[in-house]
Amino acid sequence: MKTGQEPIRLTYYKGVFRLEAHLLVSVSKAYQSRTDYYKQLVRSGIQDKWHKSFPVDDQMAEAILRFLKARCPESVPDFVSDLSQLQAEALASYQTRAAAQLGDYLAALKQGRASLANGAKSKLDQADLLARMSLDIFVSEENNPGRIPLVRFAHRVLQGGRRPLLIYVKGLKYRPSHVQSSFLRRGWGIFRDGHVISLGFNWHYRWPGLIRLAGSRSAPVFKREAAHEFGHTMGLADAYVVWYRSYEAYPGSENYLMHSNRELSPEEIRMMFQAQASGRLQHFPYKWSWEKFRQGFRCELRRRVEKMAENRECKK
Repeated sequence: MKTGQEPIRLTYYKGVFRLEAHLLVSVSKAYQSRTDYYKQLVRSGIQDKWHKSFPVDDQMAEAILRFLKARCPESVPDFVSDLSQLQAEALASYQTRAAAQLGDYLAALKQGRASLANGAKSKLDQADLLARMSLDIFVSEENNPGRIPLVRFAHRVLQGGRRPLLIYVKGLKYRPSHVQSSFLRRGWGIFRDGHVISLGFNWHYRWPGLIRLAGSRSAPVFKREAAHEFGHTMGLADAYVVWYRSYEAYPGSENYLMHSNRELSPEEIRMMFQAQASGRLQHFPYKWSWEKFRQGFRCELRRRVEKMAENRECKK
């Protein structure tokens, strides 16, 4: 497989990681009258959540270096130099603000204004000492004039050109929005990383999978789901309560993109770099429990049966 065919590319230049995603959005017949509307929602949903500034601590720097050494070795010296400069700037800024706040505090004490002095106390913390870098995302889209998406995809593979990331918008009756690998990559992924999810989603940065989005969602929910599913194609597994985690959520992840579709966290960005370096899906830590799995599976089965019954009632 030639490099450069990947639908998603991640590069580095002067403190900014540029994420380029080339999409092919296909809308089913049920929603075809609003094709442009759904395409715009997909683009804006991904761009809103994946355009981010993040702190670079030791763990983040280590993950970035692993990624650069594996994928962009020519950028390693630039990153090291830029990080040193940004850390020096962060330290100077911290010292300036700390000195200013200390001056305000002492001045207030001299005037005998205790309440003003308390308000002038420094609110800086250790995070202010960290350098910050940016993740910028640029989304391009491939037009699909009358050609079946999979045919266009196969044509690009045979030509050796850049393959698009396939995104299907359709009515999903019994499954939520999800990502899965192409047929040829299913079934054997579990032998790569030992996780059950890899039976259907055998991720690699060259083969990030295809996305299926539920077109019945409201616009805000649809956009958040698009950003979440895009996170899977960047190498991140789920953090919420799901069967392959034995129905156990990752503690402290309530506001994470891969848990509640809210915000891309620094931890998720670090895991993304680890995935892009290793070519393996990154999982939030969990401990398998057969008891939790049985309880969660029964609850989920009950919910699905109730939902199917509701759908039948609505059709009547």
